[in-house]
Amino acid sequence: MVNAIVSMPSPFYGDSITACGMTTFGTGNGNFADLLHKLDPTAYPAQQNGGIGGIMSTHGKANIDHWLSQFDGKYVSIAYGTNDCWGNQTGAQKYYENTVYMIEAAQAAGKTVVLPKIPYSLETGVASYVEDYNAMIDKIYAENASVIAGPDFYEFFKEHPDYLSADGVHPNEDGYGAMRQLWAETMYEKIYKSRGSAVSS
Repeated sequence: MVNAIVSMPSPFYGDSITACGMTTFGTGNGNFADLLHKLDPTAYPAQQNGGIGGIMSTHGKANIDHWLSQFDGKYVSIAYGTNDCWGNQTGAQKYYENTVYMIEAAQAAGKTVVLPKIPYSLETGVASYVEDYNAMIDKIYAENASVIAGPDFYEFFKEHPDYLSADGVHPNEDGYGAMRQLWAETMYEKIYKSRGSAVSS
């Protein structure tokens, strides 16, 4: 018997914060797989960066079924919200409905959903509404026990505003590195750690 590399591929769906933060190539402190591998030497997961700049939960809802049809992995991260609440474009209730649709679509396709909190922002157009939207994420956690709570990026960036870039919305290079580290720690603690080492003959 020999140790096997655990491969549980996952896409990270989201907006520009996801697109810039969850890069698959080596960058800064390493990509998600590099960081998780440091926590669990048996694991080096495949990853898809599904972040698209400027999009909202409405776009995610409109495309999730197509995206899922092209993905054979097990875990799906759904990380929309910053653009939704920027100027309250979507409305918290509609954001909730869109997110629930995406979660249910992923679960119907046999996927496990990981849902992080929307990041804290210094931009007034986001900051004025983000807590209302994150309250909807808390509601989803309470209603759907099979949804894994992802990193709390609201509390993290509120405690570390120096990790935000000049626009007050997007993380800077160190902030993106911290995001990847939080993703690796969260997935390790909530998924990989409980599975133990995988082996194959």
